[in-house]
Amino acid sequence: MPAQNARDLPDKQLIKAVNSFLKSRKLPLHSEYEMARVDLNGDNRRDGIILFKLPHTHWCGWDGCTMVIFKENGQNFSSSSIINGVRGPIRISDRLHKGWKEIIIRVSGTNMRDKNIALRYNGRSYPDSPILAPTLDIPLSALNTHTFFR
Repeated sequence: MPAQNARDLPDKQLIKAVNSFLKSRKLPLHSEYEMARVDLNGDNRRDGIILFKLPHTHWCGWDGCTMVIFKENGQNFSSSSIINGVRGPIRISDRLHKGWKEIIIRVSGTNMRDKNIALRYNGRSYPDSPILAPTLDIPLSALNTHTFFR
C-alpha cells in the first residue's frame, strides 16, 4: 500500500466519513468493510476505497459487493463514486483517464464471459456498474498496478 504522506488526513477521518455516509443514507450502521488508501487523482492526497462486505445480504449480490470511493480534499472525505458488483482483488493502474487512475477489476460469476475491465473516471465519478465498463485493452501483466482486497 502506498505510504501515508504529511498531507494525508488520518484513517480515522475516513472511518468517520464512512460512518456519516452510512447514517445519512440510512444504511446498516454495523456494516463491515475493507479499506485502502491510494491517491487516485494525482493531488498527493490518498483517497479512500471502501469495499463493503457485511451484512452480505445488503452489500453483496451474485456479481460481487459494493465499493465506494471517498475523495480526500484536505479537510474531509466525500463519497464520489458508488460501484456495485465488485470482487477483490482490485488493481489501481498508473494509467489516467480524465486525471484519475483506472481501477482494474475482474468481472466474473455473471452470465457473461469472465474478463478484466477498466473502470474509468468520467469527469464526475467512476461507473456504477462494472458489467458495462470496457474490457481491459491490454494484458494485465503489461500494466503497472497496485493490488488491494486480495
